[in-house]
Amino acid sequence: MTAQTQSWTRERYYFFMVLLLIVGLAWIAATRTSGPVVAGTPAPRPGFLAPDFELRTLEGSTIRLSDLRGRPVVINFWATWCPPCRTEMPAFVREYERYRDRGLVVLAVNQAEQPETVAAFRDAFQLTFPILLDPYMEVSEQYEIRFLPTTFFVNADGVISDMVTGGMSEAAVRARFQRLMEAHQP
Repeated sequence: MTAQTQSWTRERYYFFMVLLLIVGLAWIAATRTSGPVVAGTPAPRPGFLAPDFELRTLEGSTIRLSDLRGRPVVINFWATWCPPCRTEMPAFVREYERYRDRGLVVLAVNQAEQPETVAAFRDAFQLTFPILLDPYMEVSEQYEIRFLPTTFFVNADGVISDMVTGGMSEAAVRARFQRLMEAHQP
C-alpha cells in the first residue's frame, strides 16, 4: 500500500466516523422527550395533560377522565391496607364535601382489591366520592404509581397542576384542594 492509498483510506474512515456521529446525534435529538416515556407518552407529572382512562366504579358504572373536562379533578391512588391512605381519607371526604357544589370531582382509584373489601372500607370511612376499581392495575401502571397513596390534582383543562406521593396531613390536603379550587373560578 502506498502512502497516498493509506492517506485516502484514513480520510474515508474519518469521514464515515464523523458521518456516523452526526447521524447518531440527529437520532437522539429527534427522539428525545422532555421526560420518561411510557407507551409513547411522557410520564404523568405537573404541567402535562393527565392521561385519559376509563374505569368501573364500585357500583358498576363507568367513568372516563376526559368526560370530566371543565371540572377540577383529584385522582387518588390507594388501597385499604395502606396506613397513610386510611389516615388521609377523612380529610379527602371533608374537602370533597366542601367543594363538590363548585364542580370538584374526587376519583379514588383502588389498586386490585376485591370489591367486597373496598365496599367495607367505603362504608367504614363514609366515602361519598366515586371509588374506581383498577383490578389489573393498568391505570396505576399508566400513571407510574410506585407508592401509595399517590394523588394527582388535575385542573379543569385536564392538565396536572400538582402531584403528591405519600400521605398528606389534613392541613396539606386542605391547602392542595384549596389551591386547585382557587384556580377554578367558573
